[in-house]
Parts: sequence; structure tokens; C-alpha cells
Amino acid sequence: MNRSFNLLNNNKMLSSLKIAIISKSNADGGGASRMASDLAKILNQCKGITAHHWMGYRGNEWEPYMRFLYGGKAFHSFQFVCRMFSQLLGFPDFFTPEIFYLWKKKEIDYNIYHFHDISRTFSPIALRWLAKRRPVAWTFRDCSPITGGCLYPMECNAFRSRCRKCPQLRVWPLQTFLDATGIMQDYKRETAKLGILTPVVASQWMAKQVMESGMFLSSPCIIPNYVDLDIFHPMPKTEVRKKLGFNIGSFIIMMSAPKLDDKRKGAFFALNALKNLNRKFEVIITGKISSSKLRKQFEGIPIHEVGYIRDRFLLAQYYSASDIFLFPSLAETFCNSVLEAMACGTPPVAFQVGAIPELITHGFHGWLASSKNIDELVKGMQILFDQPDIRNAWAKNAQKKSLEYHRNEFINSHISLYNNILKYQMK
Repeated sequence: MNRSFNLLNNNKMLSSLKIAIISKSNADGGGASRMASDLAKILNQCKGITAHHWMGYRGNEWEPYMRFLYGGKAFHSFQFVCRMFSQLLGFPDFFTPEIFYLWKKKEIDYNIYHFHDISRTFSPIALRWLAKRRPVAWTFRDCSPITGGCLYPMECNAFRSRCRKCPQLRVWPLQTFLDATGIMQDYKRETAKLGILTPVVASQWMAKQVMESGMFLSSPCIIPNYVDLDIFHPMPKTEVRKKLGFNIGSFIIMMSAPKLDDKRKGAFFALNALKNLNRKFEVIITGKISSSKLRKQFEGIPIHEVGYIRDRFLLAQYYSASDIFLFPSLAETFCNSVLEAMACGTPPVAFQVGAIPELITHGFHGWLASSKNIDELVKGMQILFDQPDIRNAWAKNAQKKSLEYHRNEFINSHISLYNNILKYQMK
């Protein structure tokens, strides 16, 4: 039994803790939902804790502790109609009924409700109602809790004062024609000022965004994500390349994103950097290219498109088979993919944006280019291509850095969070 479990056994307050984890989806829903799913799984392995994972959208994975937030077909249809109506009014997510199902169908009385990524999943009105009645923690997996609805403000600074004239009005999760972002942000501000929920973030960068939004008087609790070191670790490159069917002598660059079409993931900058690399290489793409236009732009580049990889053991092999992990994202609150690549000993090349510099020290763990600077991306890849000694040194440093993000630290930090919330509630 590992250290985190022993800590639980000695903690009387948490001897019968019941937690509801609420997120958009399970591990199939992307990095944010996967962290929520992993947290529920690990908590259920701890003596004295029962955790149910409530989700809006089911993936392929299903475990006994998982619950569907929208219930059966009838309620699911009703929820869909309400969501469409809310969206037409310019208030996505606001006027939706999922709280009724959660409150009615819960099998136990939860001590704590822990929210994660809930855009297009859970109403802010319902969240406030619940937070007035039960202890609530909310891990901000993106910026939507502090904006009028967008996941990342990008160059827009309106969230620091009041959202308005939203440049992402047609983009998911808003996808509406009426701009009520200011009103929605006002409502979230009022909820925050009530002091009825505990904000949690995964990085110092995200904590800074929260404070700059002016919603909270004190900085949120920081609990970084973790990487499963039993899965993500260096493997013999020759062996995994043979197993996966790649050329042993090739220089392989890996890219990964659930949807490469997402502009935030920076496929445009990756494409131009690869076209200007002037070296012989191959590219592994784990993820989905939905746009035929984007797929056409990759013509002339030797790519192996392997799709979205649900099997983490297989994903670790792709990382280990690669020489470089190219990650040109324009905004990240953390970055699970970068951390996984580092754990597998694959040095990353990325933009110096969001929380990425908290993982990568430039010129030590990998290469950081200025945001949107294609020439600097090219330079980083050329250095790693031309100088194997540097590549090997950065790979070792990156792998060592990943050891700081152990599962025990992740679970112990959450146990402390829940403990502190319950102690505060007892005062």
C-alpha cells in the first residue's frame, strides 16, 4: 500500500469521505476530463473514501463508480432541448436542468462536490445553488470559470474588467449569436464573492489569471497534474520502433492533440516550421485531423497519422519512439502531453506560453520559442536534429523533471484540500 493510502488510514476526519467528481467526460474527453477521471479512480482505491464520477458525456471507458449526469433517454432529451434554448438566448449552459438529476439520483450524501471542466456540462446557476448547500471545490481546467464563457481569452484582455464584444462568440463552447458574455461573467463574479466555493488550479500561470480577473480576493490552491510513471517512462527506442513499424534510423517528430484543427493547438505554426526545417524527418500525429483543408496542407510532409490513442501504454510507446515532441500550443493551463513526453525521455519543443515554462526550462529540458515565432521553433528542432549529445542531455533532464509530478503528490494534495474544506465548514 503506497504512501498516500497510509496517510488516509491515519486521518480520522476522512475515514468515511464521500466525494462527487463532476466533469465534462471521462478519460476519453481530453486531458482535463482525464485528470478528473484519474482522480476518481485513485480516490476509490483509498480506504474510507467513496468517489463517484458524474459526467455529461460518456466515452468508451465505463467503470462502476461512474455516473451519467443526464440520466436516461427522456431526461437526456429534455436536457438537450434546454441547452439549445439557453444557447439561442445567448446563455450557453445557464438554463439547463442537470442539477435536478444529480440531486435526485445521488445514492449517497456527498461530503464534497468537486467540479472540473464543466463547459457545456453544468449550469453556473446550479453550481451556485449547490455551493450554498454543500462544500464545493472547483478545479479550473481552463479559463471559462473566470470569463464570459471562452476557454482561453488569448489576446483578449476584457476578462480582467468585464467581458464584452466577445471575439470567440461563434467558437465552442459559446457558439451563439447573442453576446451575453458580460452578464455571464458578472454572475460568476457574484458567485465567487459569496465565498462559497474553493478555487483550485494546476499551475502558477492559471493562478495569476484568476487573480487578474479580480474574482477572488486570495490566490487559489495550486495542485499540479500528475503523470503515471508506471506507464510513461523511457523505453528502448529501437525496440518500440520495430514494434510500431517505424524506420529505426529515421528522425521522428511527434505531434499530439485531440483535434489538430483547433487553432489554439497551433497546427499552422507547426506546419510552417516543419516545411522550413530542411532536414530529413518523419512525423507521428496522435490525434485527429478533421479538416480536409488542414490535411491537404500536410501534403509533402511524411506523416504517420495514428488517430486518438486511448491506450496509454501504446501512447507511451509513441512518445518513446520519437526524437522530438513538437507542441506549438498557444495557451495551456498545464500540459499533460508535454509532461508525458518528458517522462518518456522525449525533449519537447514548444512555445513559451501559459503554464508550459513551468515544466520546461529553456535549453535544459527542451526548447521554448517565443509565441508564434516559427523561426525559433525551427532553430530548436535543428539543434536537436544536429546535436545528438544535446538531445540526449535534454531527454535525461526532462525525464528527471517529470519525477516531480508523482501520483502520490497529486492524491495527497487533494486529500489535504478536502480535509481543509471540511475543517473550514466545521468552524
